[in-house]
Amino acid sequence: MVDTSNYPLAGEAGYGNLASFQIDHIVDEAAAWGQVWIMVAVFVAFVGFALYRYTLKKDSVPLFMSASGIIAFFNEGNYDILVHLTQPANSLLPVFWTGGQPMGLGFMVGYWGVFTLVTYFSYCFLARGLNTKGFWKLWAGIALACLIIEIPGVQMGVYKYQGEQTLRIFGYPAYNLWINATGWLLSGLLIAILAPVLNGWKRWLLSVLPCCGFAISWGICDIPVVCALNIASLPLWAMYALMLVSLGLSIMMMKMITSMFATDSNRRWTIPWGYHPS
Repeated sequence: MVDTSNYPLAGEAGYGNLASFQIDHIVDEAAAWGQVWIMVAVFVAFVGFALYRYTLKKDSVPLFMSASGIIAFFNEGNYDILVHLTQPANSLLPVFWTGGQPMGLGFMVGYWGVFTLVTYFSYCFLARGLNTKGFWKLWAGIALACLIIEIPGVQMGVYKYQGEQTLRIFGYPAYNLWINATGWLLSGLLIAILAPVLNGWKRWLLSVLPCCGFAISWGICDIPVVCALNIASLPLWAMYALMLVSLGLSIMMMKMITSMFATDSNRRWTIPWGYHPS
């Protein structure tokens, strides 16, 4: 064990110190099972929808992007520690453990179904083409959907955001709204752009593209958030300032995207293989 007595901040940082990360809550068993069965229902509904689109509508996109949710789930488990999100110590049916916490089956199938479904609907809007206002409406709609999906889990204690998170909406940190909305919009856009040229075995790369979209959004817009939550002894005003920087980065990304792909943009890109919705 390393002696940290000469470095008091190492012991006082609390949740600003990753070594102090703790799993300190228990979820009501009824709520835990409720999450499992609701998420299983969502997952089964998505699988049925994907098979319906594939067999009757000749639309293979939802089927071939279906693995994106499971990839995102395993990434989420390793990322939670950075934003101080913990799963209950008694999470049901753990799939794996990371950072000392169990990642339950309900969380996995929920990610598998919800993550993939929201990405697909984002793709559907973007494949038809959106003007600048349409892009912003989609962004806001995804943020609202994220809020509706997440608040029940936070309120029931199915998962918990630890420590100071700055602005919360019914317990849910607001920064998730603009970062997730940007990520899901980018995910749908990448699929809309690349689906026409991903054929044969390459079709399965549709499952990777949503994770790429989220990696772009969370890899850029989340930097100020991670700093706000993890820099030791940071005053509250500075945490809020960093959250505003994160929001600003998200807005800048959206303005860049609309400039490149909105149907009413005079700087709109032309994609060589024909993605050019009107």
